[in-house]
Amino acid sequence: MKAWRDTQIYEYAWLQFTPEEDQKWRTAARHHLAQKQFGRDKKRLSEEEVNEIIDSIKPTYQEDNVLEYHVDDCDYFQELALSMYPVMGGNTSIRKPPTDFTKRETWPIITIGEDEAVFKSGCFRKSVWIVDGTRPLFPKSEGQGLHVAAFHSR
Repeated sequence: MKAWRDTQIYEYAWLQFTPEEDQKWRTAARHHLAQKQFGRDKKRLSEEEVNEIIDSIKPTYQEDNVLEYHVDDCDYFQELALSMYPVMGGNTSIRKPPTDFTKRETWPIITIGEDEAVFKSGCFRKSVWIVDGTRPLFPKSEGQGLHVAAFHSR
């Protein structure tokens, strides 16, 4: 079996651009980042900071007139990939061999993950406010739990 990094080119997690399209997304991403507010004080990045971030994003692969990026290379790519490829959220890599349905090793890969959490009604913080010397009563157990599980794909 191939290592995970070798199978990435088979995943729907890639964006390809011509040099002209590359400049368009960079301009749009600069505008997007310049409008974004960060932290409690809602601070905006300076123009120099925005340019430094965008200019640091380099293509993962380049061939002839095509620049290829992984959707995880930049937060903006997540939104862009969903708008360009609404069904899969990306494309397979240009390095992937053509799909031959008689050869399983050429098929695209869809990665499926699972996440879960348990919520309990009697789960409280360890510290509480004491008002007029009165402390609230807490149950002895955390109570009945609700288990939530979900699958996500890429």
